[in-house]
Amino acid sequence: MKSYSEEQKYEVLQKYLYGYTPKEITNGLDIHRSTVYRWIADWKEGLKSHTLAELPIQDMGAILTHVAELEKLINEQNRTISIIHKSHILQSIPLKHRLNMAMQYLNTYSVKQVCRAFEIRLSSLYYHISATQKETRYQQKEKLLRSEITRVFEDSDRRFGAERIRLQLRNQGIRTSKKRIIRLMKQMGLYNESPEQSYYPMSDAGDLEDVQDVQIL
Repeated sequence: MKSYSEEQKYEVLQKYLYGYTPKEITNGLDIHRSTVYRWIADWKEGLKSHTLAELPIQDMGAILTHVAELEKLINEQNRTISIIHKSHILQSIPLKHRLNMAMQYLNTYSVKQVCRAFEIRLSSLYYHISATQKETRYQQKEKLLRSEITRVFEDSDRRFGAERIRLQLRNQGIRTSKKRIIRLMKQMGLYNESPEQSYYPMSDAGDLEDVQDVQIL
């Protein structure tokens, strides 16, 4: 059985106090994992008979040293963050871009933390979240409407115009405007193959309708 010195044992316990896992300690010091676990278990067992004030001086010293190192690291990070915010470099990034970036971290950090990090107002972020959700619902309605318009148009052997498609959709419980159908048909390249007349007037190009005008009954 391989023997280890007291210095090696102390180094293991010191790293454990620093927050290293037994696996990390094993890889770093080339000491068998079972030995590391046994030393840690023995040390914990010994703590049961001591108060914090009665801990061996070297253990207390290791804890205090680690705390001091953490405080130093935190202070350095705070100074770096302070420089970033005082320079106003984030303000050079458009607000919408910062809002989009902020939303990526909402599942990990609190809303207030995210707002401070990206220098945005809490109300602005909440409004952006609401607008994004509405946009998603609008996109879903658009996708459904595109599919139904294409189906009706193809079922008519590509003869129906926007008005007749609108009536067909209404009979199926889908209410929307003629202008919206025209716009979507142009985007999808659905043109009447009949030579008698144009499928829809070009003057309607660019007309937009309210997001709420599609209703599924």
